[in-house]
Amino acid sequence: MAWARGDPEMEVGIPTQSEAVAVRLTLAAALAAIRRQPISAATLWGAAEHIDADVGVDDRPVHARLRARWEPQARADAGDPPTWDAAWQAGAHMSIDDALALAAGWRGDVDAPDQSAAALARGALSVAPLTHPLD
Repeated sequence: MAWARGDPEMEVGIPTQSEAVAVRLTLAAALAAIRRQPISAATLWGAAEHIDADVGVDDRPVHARLRARWEPQARADAGDPPTWDAAWQAGAHMSIDDALALAAGWRGDVDAPDQSAAALARGALSVAPLTHPLD
């Protein structure tokens, strides 16, 4: 067993730090979609998908179910495909630190404009690097 040999990242069922981040971002994206914050949802899903691709994960069943359930409404709430696509691409090119900062800073206020993710998507807002507790 890889775990017994001291390699916890290789053990089946033990996620790497990147995989754990992707899960957190996917959950935050679903919450943003539920709360009708489509730009945040697209940005966070874009970041999560990029991280998963980097670690070689095609799609996790729970991610697929969350996206199947909430992405269509979030896309509709975004208003037009170019807006959604720009936010998704911004997330895909975002650093892990910036994506986590967006997820941590998102409050899910239904009446609040989706400004922080939109600013990140435009490159108008920068986020200071965070220190991860697992680093």
